[in-house]
Amino acid sequence: MNRKIKKIMTENKKLIFKLGIAFILCIAVSIALEIAIFKNMYQNMTFDRCLIISCVLYFISIHFIIPLKKLYDFIYRKRYIIAVILLLAIVILGYSGSSINMYDIYIASDGSDNTEVLGKSRSIRSDEWAVNTPLSFSQNMDNDKILPYNSSIVRGTDTDMFTVIHAPVLDIVTIGKPFTIGYLFGNTIGLSFWWYGRLIALMLVSFEFCMIITNKKKLISLCGMLIISLAPAVQWWYSNFLPDLLIFGQLAIIMIVKFIEATKLKVKIFTAIGFAISSLGYIFSFYPAWIISLGYVFLAIFIWVIYQHRKIYKINKKDILIICFTIIFVGLIGLRYYLLSSDTLNAVMNTSYPGDRFELGGNGIENIFGYVYNIFMPYKDISNASKFSAMISFYPVPAIIALIYMIRNKKGYSFIIPLLVVTGLFTIWTFISTNELFAKVTLLYLVTAKRITIPLGLIQSYLIIYLLANVQKNDKILGQKTSGILAFFTTITVLYIAIKQIPSDYMGALIGCIAGIMLVVAFYLLYNLNEKNKNSLISLLMVIAIIGGITVNPIIKGTDTIYEKPLAKKVQEIVSKDKNALWVVEGYGFPIPNYLVANGAKTINSTNYYPNEDMIETIVGEQKENIKEIWNRYAHITINLVKDETNFVVTRSDCYTINLNYKKLRDLNVKYILSIRELVEFSDEEISLQEQYRQTGMYLYEIKNKD
Repeated sequence: MNRKIKKIMTENKKLIFKLGIAFILCIAVSIALEIAIFKNMYQNMTFDRCLIISCVLYFISIHFIIPLKKLYDFIYRKRYIIAVILLLAIVILGYSGSSINMYDIYIASDGSDNTEVLGKSRSIRSDEWAVNTPLSFSQNMDNDKILPYNSSIVRGTDTDMFTVIHAPVLDIVTIGKPFTIGYLFGNTIGLSFWWYGRLIALMLVSFEFCMIITNKKKLISLCGMLIISLAPAVQWWYSNFLPDLLIFGQLAIIMIVKFIEATKLKVKIFTAIGFAISSLGYIFSFYPAWIISLGYVFLAIFIWVIYQHRKIYKINKKDILIICFTIIFVGLIGLRYYLLSSDTLNAVMNTSYPGDRFELGGNGIENIFGYVYNIFMPYKDISNASKFSAMISFYPVPAIIALIYMIRNKKGYSFIIPLLVVTGLFTIWTFISTNELFAKVTLLYLVTAKRITIPLGLIQSYLIIYLLANVQKNDKILGQKTSGILAFFTTITVLYIAIKQIPSDYMGALIGCIAGIMLVVAFYLLYNLNEKNKNSLISLLMVIAIIGGITVNPIIKGTDTIYEKPLAKKVQEIVSKDKNALWVVEGYGFPIPNYLVANGAKTINSTNYYPNEDMIETIVGEQKENIKEIWNRYAHITINLVKDETNFVVTRSDCYTINLNYKKLRDLNVKYILSIRELVEFSDEEISLQEQYRQTGMYLYEIKNKD
């Protein structure tokens, strides 16, 4: 007995020694990399970069010290504790994946606000850094209210901050947007929690969801977790509700399964609460294109779940009572939201854009084969990466293999058939322009073909995971030679279509060659899905997910890039003394007006999520209805001061310009103007423009009436 104890202690000492040496080496290597490479790349040295690289290197190194089975068994058992500790560390350190450093291009800096740690800010993700994030920040800049439901900072008038965007509000309805709760503790913590809380939640939920699909096969579920949560589409559309819908949609299915399988009352109550939050989170994502299309996907999975449990579950009175209370709770929160936001919903639904949208399908081919080149997009710029991003799907091969597997082996009907039906529906919508009746009956008239390709890709990802878990040694799919031939010709076809859809200068010879080899291998492994090929395919999928997704968004620290610029400090100084004053940005539209609202300035031409009809009426009076097609939209508004008559011009579907006669400033009660030019020419016998600040092409004026 003593010998065994001594042996264990000796082994533990050796393990601790190895881990300690690895820790020291990782720190040394990270410091060396910082000095040799990153210092010049980022024009600064930072502890945070060394910390992150050290942690990554250390995690890799322990794979060579601790047996893999033991290591991952520990991670699996402690996954929720590890997730909480990791999230707390990230939030305390103030990290996020926002691209707000893009404001460095527009707003002069004194060099004290460099927050970029790793990666590259993405200008194309303007919905995040130029809209959602600054408008969310504005919620903490109102001195009279804490996270108000209706804010007077955005648009310079009462604005519903809960509908449409991710902005935090302090109200019971926030139970449907739980990842905004961090903003109660300030903007730095709020942004960090919103960013990485969602990512960690998505990974955990995706893993648990895949555990249901795979019947608790951990390695395949880990693979599924990565190809879903790190999919290029998810990472490039990270701020546009897609992660939220995946979290809450998958979580709702998980809660249903747990509820059905639970024997203890407290577990059923817990899962019912989880389902209620998931339902509200899904509904409050406010993006119909994905709510409806992903709804089809989760409905198909729900049908499978019910079919699988049809013989083992018998509903009882307690279950009925819990279900009724859950429905009532969701209904009451929904009613509370409707009472608060019915006017907003009505305004949004009746806009010229996007409320007037009626889709018939077709023209979705643009990104359905994006998986061909998505792996390169974080490293080689493309005109619109989000537009071309896709899930890791290998469409249409998984659907074909699933069909062959089902027919030849007479297995998997309950899972495969519902998903193939939805695949067929989405494929029609992607490639073919339908008619109004079909669009209305399916509700797809609210879904653009370019958006439906992401749920279509998600189905293929689920099918891959299901096949990996369920194809057995003696199951029949395709032979080796047939698989090789089909892999080659499928690759040629898919590669040709993919190349035709992207900018001609993007797919160079090297990228094309690498993509071609990857596709041949992937298609061959899918067509010939035997036991040997399964592990190879799992490894390939994990590598593709990590390389193509993990570096899409940067790692930044804090919010100094917003609040530590000289202009920001000047704006905050003025707002602290004159908090009710109205502001306007002149000569420069998006994204500068939203920078002002992030600093608390009530800016009338910040992004109008829905129209400010009072402002329009003040400007044009009775002519408002004549130009309704122009202003009645979600819009980024550019205002140019002129001495001629006022006129409105649509510059694109989500943007219009007002060439505003300067005398209208008095009617609008505007007090401060931020401009890219000197405006002294607009001082006259009625108003005086007094300069308050200037720096590198930015001029700030206060308007004073002479009478």
